[in-house]
Amino acid sequence: MTAQRYEAAWIPWYRNDVDADDALELAEGWLAGAPCRAQRVIVTNTREALRGHFSAHPKLARYENFSPTSSRARSRTGNAVLALWPSNETLAFAETVATDGALCVVPGSIHDLTHWIRRTTATNLWDPASELESSDELPAQVRSALDSAIFFGGRNGFFGHEKVVAIRSIDTFIREGFRPSPEAVRDYALEKGVQPGGAEPLREWCAGRLAGKAFRDDGGRPI
Repeated sequence: MTAQRYEAAWIPWYRNDVDADDALELAEGWLAGAPCRAQRVIVTNTREALRGHFSAHPKLARYENFSPTSSRARSRTGNAVLALWPSNETLAFAETVATDGALCVVPGSIHDLTHWIRRTTATNLWDPASELESSDELPAQVRSALDSAIFFGGRNGFFGHEKVVAIRSIDTFIREGFRPSPEAVRDYALEKGVQPGGAEPLREWCAGRLAGKAFRDDGGRPI
């Protein structure tokens, strides 16, 4: 799981009918003025992602551009980071670079980052007065069981015995008569900071258990 240690903001674009150039202009302004005691940097999925935008937004070219496969920013903390159209992997990288600093995200058209916006309560810079629609609220018993599983294994993606604990936690709320949608279980985990590689198995295990499916641990024993 990724602990939030930065100021969070976001700028809607593709899914909100905001013009891309307008979004980038606002993003440039944020990066220039964001609180920063180290570097002001841009994070993208690849270092080539911005080249087509330099002619329309030349100010972008003055900032160093990092990606998950490039070397990290010189300072480990205190950076102001603008993450443009990041994948989930790139967003996790941007969060690390933004530790004890600030992070602004412009979501792209492929990866839905609503879970990150909810988890960080990021400010919508395009419409600061707007509020993000709340996710489906899970019953307290379901949240309690998931919290236990996430605390035990969410940081490691439910590796080894953590998988057993997670599935048994799902069994707990199903035995109590709760049958949440597997997607709601996944989204809850994402909002708690579990990376997608760990949240998706929770969805699969919940869907399987609701359908009466058996699973096995790493030693081949039934769970």
